[in-house]
Amino acid sequence: MKVTNKLILIFAAFLVLGVFGNMWYTNRGPFQGNRVAGVPSGHLRAMHDDGGHLDLLLAHRGGVSYNFYGQQVMVYIAYYERDELVLHELVTGISTGTTPIELSGATIWGITTEEGARRELRVRVNIGGGAGSGYFDFSSIDFEPGSFAGGPATMADTRIEPGRRYVLHIWQTGATFWVDGDVFNPGRLRENEKTAILYIVFE
Repeated sequence: MKVTNKLILIFAAFLVLGVFGNMWYTNRGPFQGNRVAGVPSGHLRAMHDDGGHLDLLLAHRGGVSYNFYGQQVMVYIAYYERDELVLHELVTGISTGTTPIELSGATIWGITTEEGARRELRVRVNIGGGAGSGYFDFSSIDFEPGSFAGGPATMADTRIEPGRRYVLHIWQTGATFWVDGDVFNPGRLRENEKTAILYIVFE
């Protein structure tokens, strides 16, 4: 009986350690502080939505939440014809203007439509209670996409590397969509006549 009790105590201790370890890793409960709950430190995660009223207003939309050590978040749109960069524009961003610190926040984006055509890309970025919004005239690069999808940053928890481009969404004329590897690779870009890439960068 004593051996059984010891085994139960050992199992209970491992269970408690496992639960608290998971809460610490995912910033939940007493370990959350000012961080986004459920997102490990140094990671970003897609904000999944099963659909709703916003689907009636926006042609495409999405978002990511994040906990990271840095000082700024910037969102860009890039437009390619084959592998030639035709347009590259900062849509919006926000910076602490200080040395790198622990930051948490979220970025959401959506595209309005007018008479069935994509019109305006709207993006809102926030970190540590501050927020920045920006707009981009999507009609200036509008084309009929053969495929579009969320990028690697919207598929699972992703570790944040400063300066790396994390794809939020891709529109392209071809029917084949690459979900792995470098979507900015010239060889892959040449497979489509036109490609638009919305991406986020952490510094």
